[in-house]
Amino acid sequence: DTLALDPQVTLTILSPEPMFRGAGDNAASLVLELSAWDRRVLLTGDLEADGLAHFLAVPGPRVDVLQAPHHGAVAANTVDLERRTVPAWVWVSGGRNETVDRLRSIYPTAEAILTARDDGALTATISRDGQLRISSFGKGP
Repeated sequence: DTLALDPQVTLTILSPEPMFRGAGDNAASLVLELSAWDRRVLLTGDLEADGLAHFLAVPGPRVDVLQAPHHGAVAANTVDLERRTVPAWVWVSGGRNETVDRLRSIYPTAEAILTARDDGALTATISRDGQLRISSFGKGP
């Protein structure tokens, strides 16, 4: 399903498909793509395991911002996900001390890997001319 918020802004449910039944709740996490002025933000929730495999089976365009699935857990952030999305920015809604170092090897071309723990709450702003700006509401603990 796709919701047009503006002629140039859409919100699309990419996964799961209506009849998908994963092994657990996380496998059925809602994956949303926000597309605005030729930029893409992918929100993956707690996606993992067979839900991740199901999502990866469908090709799609690269994304500008990827919310790393399952709070940045390595098992949910795979080389296949990196190849599918090729994110410019990776945001992690958690983050232990070693999270960024581990994810850097998975997303080597990302401009930055940011964590809520280290960087606080983040905002991605996309202007009508397609410029993307990432800003922080403050540092984490």
